[in-house]
Formats: sequence, structure tokens, C-alpha cells
Amino acid sequence: MRRAILAALVLALAMPAQAQSQTKPSFMTGNLLHEACTLQKATSRGVATGYAVGVLDSPTASSKLIAFICVPSGVTMGQVVDVACAYVAKNSQDRHREAAILVFGTLVDAWPCQDSPPAQ
Repeated sequence: MRRAILAALVLALAMPAQAQSQTKPSFMTGNLLHEACTLQKATSRGVATGYAVGVLDSPTASSKLIAFICVPSGVTMGQVVDVACAYVAKNSQDRHREAAILVFGTLVDAWPCQDSPPAQ
């Protein structure tokens, strides 16, 4: 069931992104996020942390979509970025996609809400 909800969310997020990609390319892809996660520079890890946490905290994130993520109390920024980095490390087939879609999807999978609204 979670996989079906996640797939619906990813599709919903991907459709507007595909329409926009013809005029405005995404600055951060899964490939760039993976590079930031794996380089041994503090600045690279900072980029990965800022991006992953930014997706979660983004004021532009739709309240309907954020309703699917219920991060437990006590979860750290480090854990959020570890979840995002682990996903891009294990799913190289998706790295060409927009990083925001990948991060959002993996956070839904990691910390789903028990009473998530149905996907539309």
C-alpha cells in the first residue's frame, strides 16, 4: 500500500516537473545529490544536508504532499540526509531525475504517516 501511495506521489510530482523541464531545468538531480553525498568534503556534505532538509522544510512544499511524511520526534538532520543519500546510492537507475522528487519519495517511504490522506 505504501508503495502505491509513493508511486502516485512521485507521478504527481513528476508531471509538473516534466512540463517545466522544457523551459526551466532542475538545478539538482539525483546524480548531483549522490556526488554531494559521497565526496569527502565538508562542503559537499553540507550541500547534501541542506538540500535534503530543505525539501522537508520547504515553505513551497504542498501541504497535501507534506501530509504524507510524519518524521518522528528526535530525528536529526543527519538522519534525514542519511536516508536521502542511502536512496540515491542504492537506486542509480533514478539518479537522472530531479533530486526533490527522489528525496520526497524516500522520506515518505522512511516515515509515512499512519493516517495518510488517499493519493488522488
